[in-house]
Amino acid sequence: MGLKISGLDDINKKIKTLDNRQLIRELNNKQLTSDDLNLLGDLCLKKGDKKKAIECFYKAAAKISFSNTNRAIAIYKKILNVLSTEIDAHERIINILSKSGLVAEQKKYLLSLAQLYQNTGDFKKANSIFRKVQELDPANKAAEFFFSRGKVNTTKNNP
Repeated sequence: MGLKISGLDDINKKIKTLDNRQLIRELNNKQLTSDDLNLLGDLCLKKGDKKKAIECFYKAAAKISFSNTNRAIAIYKKILNVLSTEIDAHERIINILSKSGLVAEQKKYLLSLAQLYQNTGDFKKANSIFRKVQELDPANKAAEFFFSRGKVNTTKNNP
């Protein structure tokens, strides 16, 4: 009695047996599913092409239905693991978490995004994000700290 190989096992077997370039060509010649794009992103990452990998991951997440938000969030987190300063991935995670009512996780990513804006000197956007944090958590210490000194920074950067 033969052992049936599941779809994931089959993909892993293909990765091992095919040259990566051949697999990438094969994937590029067909209508790609979210799983295909995720796999293609992983292969690009293996090759060291972070830009192409992130592009594939965004496309993979975009093909996922709203009913499978956990999977989309996992792909966006994968993007952030590749490039933690990817603002669009933060915003998309925040959007999904907001629609799902997951306030604690939403605050975590809002604070991370606000920090990114602060690091780039965009205090106007940081201010906006910290306002959202305060709406969710009026006693948030990070937001309080930002506003205790952040207004000075926003006036300095606006001539």
